[in-house]
Amino acid sequence: MIGFFRNKTVPLADQWTRLKEAGITVNEGISLEHLMSGKDKAWFEEKPYVHLLIALGGQTLIEEEWANHTSNIWYVDLKAVEDTDIYTQLAERMVQMTDGALEMKHIRSCVDHEKRNVLFSFIYHGERIEWNLEYKNEWIDKSFFDHMIALDRTRNPERQFVASPQDHHLLIAYIDQKQFKQLNKWIKPEFELWDNGAR
Repeated sequence: MIGFFRNKTVPLADQWTRLKEAGITVNEGISLEHLMSGKDKAWFEEKPYVHLLIALGGQTLIEEEWANHTSNIWYVDLKAVEDTDIYTQLAERMVQMTDGALEMKHIRSCVDHEKRNVLFSFIYHGERIEWNLEYKNEWIDKSFFDHMIALDRTRNPERQFVASPQDHHLLIAYIDQKQFKQLNKWIKPEFELWDNGAR
């Protein structure tokens, strides 16, 4: 009877095939072996699809440079404010996920731990824009994502940013409605639209 309630094991190869069929693709030069670095199949099958998506949202060091595994998925550590330009890095990654369609230029940021404030600015269609972000010590101000999603939605894109909370991380995806419904058949917590509690 106990076995009846166990999570159904989904072989890693099947997870990989289904995600690719759903349109989740890896970047050039990235293979399943890169995603499995340091982990065995049991880890991926412990939480089917979730752990594979987490691995997809990471990076691999290739020829002394960090390469994103995919442009569709991003696994973000919300407790990682070490670099003073962390918000520049976050914004550039999200622009990359839109294939550059979100035209933010000259992105600048500074987290000043002494003055306990955050500066963030960029050029958007020729206009210089500044956002008021809250200093939260080593934590990322989640309102940053609110601003990014709102700005992207002004383009009325076919794909949207959605998120699944994972402890002090966010699993963020940039996907269309069909992919959103398909992935949510497989993962828990489900991906949520930003307006519906993804924050």
